[in-house]
Amino acid sequence: MSARHISPHTFAAWVAQQVRQGFGLVPFVGSGLSATSGIVTAQNFTDLLAWTVYRCVAPESVQGQDRLDLGSRGWPPLPKPAERIAAKRWIAEIFERVCRSCGLMVDFFEDQTVHFLFPHPAGKPTHLDSVLRRPLLPRVLRGAGKTDVDDSHVLELLRALDREGTLWDFSTSPDVSTTSQAFLEESAIRALHDWRSTLRFLSRLRIERQQGRASRLWLVDPSQITGKVVDDFNRHITEGKEPNLGHTMLCHLAARSRIRTILTTNFDDLIERAFRKLGEEFVPVAIHLGDPLPEPDFVHSENLVLKLHGDLTETRADRTLDWPPSSEDKRRFFHYVRGRYPQGHSARAPYQPGLLLVCGYSASDMRCVQMMKYVLDADPVPSCSGFVIRRRTSKPCIGSSVSKAIRSRASTICRPALPI
Repeated sequence: MSARHISPHTFAAWVAQQVRQGFGLVPFVGSGLSATSGIVTAQNFTDLLAWTVYRCVAPESVQGQDRLDLGSRGWPPLPKPAERIAAKRWIAEIFERVCRSCGLMVDFFEDQTVHFLFPHPAGKPTHLDSVLRRPLLPRVLRGAGKTDVDDSHVLELLRALDREGTLWDFSTSPDVSTTSQAFLEESAIRALHDWRSTLRFLSRLRIERQQGRASRLWLVDPSQITGKVVDDFNRHITEGKEPNLGHTMLCHLAARSRIRTILTTNFDDLIERAFRKLGEEFVPVAIHLGDPLPEPDFVHSENLVLKLHGDLTETRADRTLDWPPSSEDKRRFFHYVRGRYPQGHSARAPYQPGLLLVCGYSASDMRCVQMMKYVLDADPVPSCSGFVIRRRTSKPCIGSSVSKAIRSRASTICRPALPI
């Protein structure tokens, strides 16, 4: 059965039929489920990071106030409209300057989002190092559906050549001092293409107040990075937030749909708190940097929320999210969903087979995408179908496989208004 759009009632009936046939559900939850709780996501997330970089790096003469020191003053609130415009204008100016040094010109829309890049009349980059040094487009300058700049090929090349991302810390010009304002501004702009790079940059940034003079900025060696900036950021965007209707619906669905394992990329604790409010306990288990996925027997042994990106204090906010998962991690992920290892592998006594419910997930980290693809590719049984709700249409979509949706990275799941 190919993927198709169906009504919410038909979708709910299909889910109920699968459960009656003996399947359970294994939700895979992304940040979209927490959005209505006030967790910063999507454009607000991009704007907050852009505003914070502007407050920390832009000259005090430009800002009209002292630079922000994250270490002593913490993260700022979400920017107001005028503040978003000021930050975006400054970022656009620096981006254009950096592109010009790489032999490129920038065509902007009126709102400072980038339309396209084109070669400078005086010449264009012809060497590989010039291509690699071209700055990736900051997310805040990428207009939805308007930008004609495709960074995917450059990004894949950089990932292949530079797994840790250290190449992106270098300036385009060897003549620029690494302690100069120009270098810091360029480093900031280069970090804004990806939230992980931005947090890494802010974790390296240090500020020194000088009496009667402008504050001095510098970047510490990557080996000196601590988790404080990221941990403070997590606390900042989750403080005072409560579970929403989507979390409550998931809790009510759990007992009726044999949900024992919930997989999530979220680092907040809203899922387990929602269950706790209803007198149920789902134990959170965080996968921290360098950790393999836990043994399936452990995961199946109790009601569990498996946090694939870590938790509030040890979030995986680095490039390991795009590293290919190990063969063993893919097999274990398969076991979490299907209750057994893939065919062709020796298996212990099977657990309850499940169907993967993808919810509020943008498919932006290749590690999780590859594990989901493995589930779809390694199980040829047509009845073991997945289901997905597309944000673009807000209509449920089911099929014998959602592999096309996962492979294209175009499908996500919004908060479904399904009858429980």
